[in-house]
Amino acid sequence: MRPALLTALAVGVVAALLAFMQLRLGWAGGGLGLRLAPYQAPVLDAGQQLSAGLGAFFRSQSRLARENEALRQRVLELEAEQARSRAVEEENARLASLLELPQDRLSDGVVARVAARDPSSWFSEVVVDRGSRQGVTRDMVALVPQGLVGRVVAVADSSARVRFLLDPNSAVPVMLEHSKAVGILYGESGYNCMVRFLDHSVAVKEGERVLTSGLGDVFPRGLVVGRVVRNYGRTEALFQSVQVRPEAEFGRLHEVLLVGRRP
Repeated sequence: MRPALLTALAVGVVAALLAFMQLRLGWAGGGLGLRLAPYQAPVLDAGQQLSAGLGAFFRSQSRLARENEALRQRVLELEAEQARSRAVEEENARLASLLELPQDRLSDGVVARVAARDPSSWFSEVVVDRGSRQGVTRDMVALVPQGLVGRVVAVADSSARVRFLLDPNSAVPVMLEHSKAVGILYGESGYNCMVRFLDHSVAVKEGERVLTSGLGDVFPRGLVVGRVVRNYGRTEALFQSVQVRPEAEFGRLHEVLLVGRRP
């Protein structure tokens, strides 16, 4: 506590004692009362000043508390605005990356945001917020800047369902980047896929990229799928199988570019 406040409190105590002596003990008319009279007025004035000072002090403290709370709320609002601004910047960067994808073998794309995701099929499919009204059709390919995500398997007016490469029901014609050996990529339980029906005589190295082969009517040729992480060797009489980890980050999927195959 500040020294000035302590002094004021001491004066107030003395004033209170003098008032008590005068009122309760009846010394106002006696000799002691006369001898104390010259000192009473200044002490009582000091007590009144103390009361006024304390009132002003506590009002000031209350005002400062309100101002501090208002400042704290403003800081929280600014931090929330900053977080929202960062989120918008990150989303804009992702969208810009999607729009930079090569379009030479693809039709005009539709950018769609992930609208729903079922925990029971977290790595199998998502629902996006674009549908037939926005030009989305069945078998459109879903892409992110890192590579292939999957394809559209169902379309409603304003939404669509995208099946991932990871889904066990997914099958994508692919090829190895260096040897051009072709096979079929199937989803597995978890975060990896398996390429089957590769020629057993082809040398496959871990880390080699896997691309879409362009066979079939859905996936254009040359889209990045993933990289070989394990070679199982010969699994059938004439073929070998390899495990592939997709390049797309399915656990951090926010937007996709839906494109059709150019005729």
